[in-house]
Order: sequence, then structure tokens, then C-alpha cells
Amino acid sequence: MPTYTTSMTQRSQVTVPIAVRRILGLNPRDRVTFEVQGDVVTIRPAAPSLLSLAGSILPFPGHDHRLIDQYIDEANEEHAKEIIAEMAR
Repeated sequence: MPTYTTSMTQRSQVTVPIAVRRILGLNPRDRVTFEVQGDVVTIRPAAPSLLSLAGSILPFPGHDHRLIDQYIDEANEEHAKEIIAEMAR
């Protein structure tokens, strides 16, 4: 298994090496997930949320736009739950 080393900046940021970005299929501004088990950290592409997909598909002509508002409300609620879960950690 290859090992890649990088440095942490003053602001605690790291650059993901290009080889790792290619393996994971990551592009600039992609979201990632860190899973921590003891002293081992796994990084992987984050699963898309309903909120991140909002607006990516145009509605069918004649589609009831009130349903879109309902989807957006559900996405906002999902996002709020994610933030609350992060704050609880």
C-alpha cells in the first residue's frame, strides 16, 4: 500500500496529494468524509446529500413547483440535522 506525506499549514489545512485525489476521483471543492477509528483516519468522497443535488435537474414542463419547494425544505431540514449532529460531537 503506497504512503503519501504532506504538511499541515498554520491554519491546520493539508493538501491531498494528487495521486490520492486521482484514486478517489476528487476535484476542487468536492466534499470529503473523515472516519476516525482510534488513531486511524480514513478519507473518502462524501455521499451527495439532497441539498447538494438541489437545482441540478430542471423540472418537467407543467411540473408542480410546490413540490420543488417541499424538496428544498426537506433538504434544508437534512442539512440542519447534519449540523446539529456535528455540534453534538
